[in-house]
Amino acid sequence: MAIDFNKGIDGWSSGTADYTAETKPTEVKFAFEPLPAPLSGNGYFIGAHNNSDDVLVYVKKQFAGFAPSTKYKLSFDLRFASDIASGCYGVGGSPGDAVHMLAVASPTEPLTELQANGEYRLNIERGNQAANGQFGKVLGTLGNGTTDCFTRVYVSKLVKSAETMEVQSDAQGKLWVLFGMDSGFEASGRAILQSANVSATPL
Repeated sequence: MAIDFNKGIDGWSSGTADYTAETKPTEVKFAFEPLPAPLSGNGYFIGAHNNSDDVLVYVKKQFAGFAPSTKYKLSFDLRFASDIASGCYGVGGSPGDAVHMLAVASPTEPLTELQANGEYRLNIERGNQAANGQFGKVLGTLGNGTTDCFTRVYVSKLVKSAETMEVQSDAQGKLWVLFGMDSGFEASGRAILQSANVSATPL
C-alpha cells in the first residue's frame, strides 16, 4: 500500500499525545505545503514545541481493502524531509537523535484520551520513544545525517521498520494507519512527510 503525500492529505487527520494539561504542546502545526529548497514537491508538515519532554505528534487515516477479521504481517517505510542534523546536543536530548519517527497500525482508531493519572495518551499500546509496542514500530530518528549543528539544510530521509508486526483487520476489512514523531527534545521539532509504504501479508 503506497502513500504519496505529494499528491495531498485528503482523509488524513492529526493529533498530539503524551502530555498533561500543564505541559500541552505549543506551536502545533499540521499542513500540506511545498517542500523547502533544495527539495521539490509537496509534503505533510508536522511539528510542535515539546513542553512535556515526551510529546507525540501524529497523523492517521483508515484504509480498507483487507480481508475481514484477518491477521496480517505488516512492515513500514517512511520518507520525510528534515533540516535537523544528527549528533547534536539540545535541551533534554538531541534535537535529531532523541526524536523518533514511528508507524502504528490498529483495527481500533488511535485516539488521544485522558488517563486516570492526568496524562493525555493514545488509547492503544504503541510503545514510547525508542521502544516498540504491540501496535507500533519505531522506524528511525529525525536526524537527517548531516553533522553541522549550526547550519540547517533540508534532506530527504528514508526510515524502515526493523521487524514485522502482526495486526488483525476489523470485521469490515479495515485498518487504521498512523505515522508520528515522538520527541524527547524539549523544544521545537518538525518533519515533512513525503511518502510511505505499508506492506501487508495475510497470515
